[in-house]
Amino acid sequence: MDLKEQLKKVLSDQNKLERKKDDFMKEYEEKKKKILLKKKELEQKIQKEKNEKILQAVQESFGEINEKNMGTFLELLKKNSEDFSLEMEIASEETEENHEEQTEMNVPNFGTQQDNESNPYPFSEN
Repeated sequence: MDLKEQLKKVLSDQNKLERKKDDFMKEYEEKKKKILLKKKELEQKIQKEKNEKILQAVQESFGEINEKNMGTFLELLKKNSEDFSLEMEIASEETEENHEEQTEMNVPNFGTQQDNESNPYPFSEN
């Protein structure tokens, strides 16, 4: 086999590999699109379920929301959300304080402090 034949074979093999690569990339892009579409559908489903839970909670607390009582509901919601934000902020601060206290209480003793009773050979001055 001379060099021209080898070159033709190499170029032919290269073209085959490039076609395989192109086919692979097309397949990859299609799968990627399907996965992204499925992800978007799942996110929408999750959001829909959250919205349904919120709506159910609102209906249990306030009754059916319609055009007649929507304004009143929104005013109550605005007023309550300000109060709720303040309560959440206070609760968050209390949680942080409790966590700091627990952290301080749970500091382990790694042998840096010894009791006289636990030391079998206490050295004392004579």
